[in-house]
Amino acid sequence: MAAKKNSNIMSVSGITPEFQDRLKVIAEKRGLSVSKMVRELLEKHFPPSGDVFTLVFTVPFELKADQEKFKEWMVQRAVAVVEKMTKE
Repeated sequence: MAAKKNSNIMSVSGITPEFQDRLKVIAEKRGLSVSKMVRELLEKHFPPSGDVFTLVFTVPFELKADQEKFKEWMVQRAVAVVEKMTKE
């Protein structure tokens, strides 16, 4: 009887067969299984440590062309994040 693995099966919808094939080819070139490669990518980009957190902003496309407006937009969000995170 095979040893029981300590992981659950997880499915991600919306991944096309073409993208699945790309993942398989890349994993094979790296000498990994697709599962192991995906786990490593998730660990890298979403660390399990309580010492860090991931912060993501969705930036309006029109700000790309105007550095001053983009800076102002970022400062407003940064101030809001700091206020929220340090609120007791």
